[in-house]
Amino acid sequence: MIARLMPAPLLRLTRFASAPVAALLAIATLMLTLVHRPAAADDLLGDLVSRPLSVAFLGPADGPHSLSIDLNTGDVIAEAPNQSDHQQWVITPLPSRQYRLSNAILGEDFALTAQGRDRALLMTLADGSAAQRWSFRLNGEGYELMTGNGALGLLYDPAHLSAPILVNAGECCNGFQSWDLDGQAGAFAAAREARQTSDDGMLPEAWSQPTDLTPEFFFADDVVEAARTGMVETMAAATEAWGNFGPLEYWVMGTDPGAANALLDTFCQRRDDRGDWSKNACLQREKRSEHGLTSYQQLGADALANGQPGGSAGHNGGFDWGIHRFSSSVPLGMSGLLGVPGDEEQKTVLHEYFHAVQHAHVRDLDRDARDRKLGPVWWMEGAAEYMAMTTHARLQAEGKIPVWDNGDWTFNFRNYRKNMGRKFRHASEAHKRHDCVAEMVRIDYDSPCRDFFYDGGAWAVALLVSRHGEGVLLHDFYPRLANMDFEAAFEATFDQTPKKFYAEFRPLIEGKLGDALALLPTF
Repeated sequence: MIARLMPAPLLRLTRFASAPVAALLAIATLMLTLVHRPAAADDLLGDLVSRPLSVAFLGPADGPHSLSIDLNTGDVIAEAPNQSDHQQWVITPLPSRQYRLSNAILGEDFALTAQGRDRALLMTLADGSAAQRWSFRLNGEGYELMTGNGALGLLYDPAHLSAPILVNAGECCNGFQSWDLDGQAGAFAAAREARQTSDDGMLPEAWSQPTDLTPEFFFADDVVEAARTGMVETMAAATEAWGNFGPLEYWVMGTDPGAANALLDTFCQRRDDRGDWSKNACLQREKRSEHGLTSYQQLGADALANGQPGGSAGHNGGFDWGIHRFSSSVPLGMSGLLGVPGDEEQKTVLHEYFHAVQHAHVRDLDRDARDRKLGPVWWMEGAAEYMAMTTHARLQAEGKIPVWDNGDWTFNFRNYRKNMGRKFRHASEAHKRHDCVAEMVRIDYDSPCRDFFYDGGAWAVALLVSRHGEGVLLHDFYPRLANMDFEAAFEATFDQTPKKFYAEFRPLIEGKLGDALALLPTF
């Protein structure tokens, strides 16, 4: 977790019918690459509205069948997916959580209509009638597509039906009433698998393997577009650099209380829909807890009220739900607020995501067992901070993420060594006051050396990486946690016990800055 407290220039970690097919596919590809869910869109469907997407029946083992239009007859059918225009649908929000469905090849003048014989479907001229209003709900496998009043549900059984039909909702064949909107059902399946633990309290092996699921961001209404884009593109670069571990949800608050409450409602409804937690229990906990979701809104609001940069971001667990859950206060730098550079917010996203990488390599659900593998605070936070600082500089230098340079101080890749030097000085001063090297064995944050664990920990990791290579954490240490605890994995990776390493690290943190800077890579 990073608490962003910035009294000085240091962030303490701190319609479519006329569009050509190529353009439609480009839009869909972009949306899949950078999942971006504005809270203003819809509290159930997120960004799955107002853009072309596929609607695929999940049904039998021979694969999905996409909702489609027969180009010869205009009938509504289901067929093998082929990414063509007539399999692209646009879901338009209407009042009362109802929606209109139009097809990309026919345009918005026509709407999916429930008025065919034998409860079949037609595409008719859009007139706003009740027969053209639809609703959705989650059923654990995917989405159920129902009439606006929820009375009828869309069903498809390829063994017995030539086209989808409407049946009484909830009365028949739930396995044949699950629909996948734009590939989102993969996230449901992965979360279900991750929740299926063995008798020994372990998450499945897939938890520790890279996934093709895109990290999901959820933003309060008042988070500006630049911040949304900046966080999403930074996360995309992080998953490319370190591997994509998920499923991952990142919830970002702004400063407006009303927008915060709306995002909280979305969060808790999502937990209830997926069977993670009852909505009422979720709302009570997240409103009252010190680290509840709404507390992040208050941090941002306080920062603006006081004119003093500050905030927080953190990996907040989610293991029991089969996800990595993150929360963040308003990203000040990417929002152009209080003189914070957006570059430093990029580093915060990287730091937090590295915690997902760490936790992905530990399948234990028992907290004590997890702590024994993840190791002391200096290792958890120091590794995340070193990897975030160094990878941030490298990604900017390679042009993979933009340079912001929009704050009252500079935090781009050209200042990497200067910023690491500032960390060295802070860590050295804390060590002189509290003998923080002696505190490095601690696995809890309740210590006068808490800040040292971030800054000094980053330098301890820098020393290890300088000896064993840049890939030693990702390729050697963390994979060993599948079968070892921290002490054993550390000794197997670095050829020495943690105790011996602490003795070797002490002269570095008590020494000269120039000697320490010589350990760092250059960009």
